[in-house]
Amino acid sequence: MKKQKTLNQKIRLPYLMMIVIMPLLVFIVFNFALRSYFYRNTLNDLKQSFTTVQVLVREEVATRLPQTTTQPTLEQVRSTLTSLNHAIRLAKRTQNTEILFTNSNEKLIFPKDFSETDLSEDLIADLVSKAGPQSLNVTQKIDYDGRTYLVAYSELKVLSSRASQNYLILVAPLIQNDSMLRQINLILIGIILVAVAIGSLVANKVSGDITKPIRAAALHATEISKGKYDLISSDPKSKEMSVLYNSLNDMSSVIQQSEQARIYYFQNLSHDLRTPLMSIQGYAEGISSGVFEDTAQAAAIIASESIRLKLLVDQLLTLSRLESGAQKLHLEKVDIKELLDQYAQRVQGITKQQNKMVTLNCPDDCYLLLDEELFEKAITNLLSNAVKYAQKIIVIDVTNRDTSVVIQIQDDGPGLNPETIPHLFDRFYKGDQGNFGLGLAIVATAVQLLGGRVTAENHKKGALFTVTLNRT
Repeated sequence: MKKQKTLNQKIRLPYLMMIVIMPLLVFIVFNFALRSYFYRNTLNDLKQSFTTVQVLVREEVATRLPQTTTQPTLEQVRSTLTSLNHAIRLAKRTQNTEILFTNSNEKLIFPKDFSETDLSEDLIADLVSKAGPQSLNVTQKIDYDGRTYLVAYSELKVLSSRASQNYLILVAPLIQNDSMLRQINLILIGIILVAVAIGSLVANKVSGDITKPIRAAALHATEISKGKYDLISSDPKSKEMSVLYNSLNDMSSVIQQSEQARIYYFQNLSHDLRTPLMSIQGYAEGISSGVFEDTAQAAAIIASESIRLKLLVDQLLTLSRLESGAQKLHLEKVDIKELLDQYAQRVQGITKQQNKMVTLNCPDDCYLLLDEELFEKAITNLLSNAVKYAQKIIVIDVTNRDTSVVIQIQDDGPGLNPETIPHLFDRFYKGDQGNFGLGLAIVATAVQLLGGRVTAENHKKGALFTVTLNRT
């Protein structure tokens, strides 16, 4: 079986992944953006250097070279650039750019001495060799000796002649940008490590705050399974856990009540079974030993107790079948008035003997889609109770509504004890002068299976039971 992760791990792992991944994404994006910025900034420096040097050269040429000179010599060019040495050095420092001058003969004109530049002789020789029309107006990125440079070429037309063209070479090293980027990256890495450390502590705290009350709830559920129904009293510290704790406490109370009801159920059941059995056993032993002279009377009592015992067993089986869900519904459209009339006729023998009367008030066009067997169990039990407690009159009123049919059965008996009404439909709750306490439990279960509801109350003089059955 695959090992399951704990809730603590499931909470903490994504949290830590987010803490690590988000700074890494920021790190990558920031590096890309910063490199792009440095590159654009260096290009701007090159453009600025081009503009500055060309302006300086143009002004110096206009001042130093005679107006009649159309083709300046190499010495004149070098002299002109030498006079601009200070200005060129200033431009180099301000724009962080190396400035070289060469001609089409691949001869370095400026600077005279390699010590005046930070570039190596080999790199300068390579750059000078590439000067020409093909390299103009193109910015190149080159790597040399572990360093990266941006190189741009431009022709100095004011110093060029037909025999020789002079070129301006601007070289911008990116080493300072790379150094700054490394420092920034070190700072970012430090921030990421600190964020991960803090995030780990926060993740542990958050996951602990979530899982601790859940573990307490799980422990309480385990205690309930062992038959311990104490309520959770600890503070859940969150609305959701408060709902869970309240649900567990409600479940604990319901299970405890169900357990008590089960114990009460078996106590009553054993008592109700034992009473007729003891009576049957006693009379049977008396007949066997010749104690009773009138054995016919003893046999009649045995028969009566047997019938009572059979009634109890039948009711138990009926209730058990209904509550277990084994009762399959057979829905059919029935005439409510016709069925109620049949049920009323069944009790006429008893009502006539006791000088009582059953009155049925039901409209003719009252039909419902229901299970007739369940309907019969519910109504006949209510009707039997009404006949038992009524003094003279039992009334069955039926109201035909748009969405439901309401059946009310009332008697003119002593009514219900208000204290017993909440428990009337509980199993083995006998109330006043009850038999086994199963009849009304069967009524409630049958009506519930029919998708309806049943209530009990006192109405004027006597008890009133109301059954509401929905049409759909």
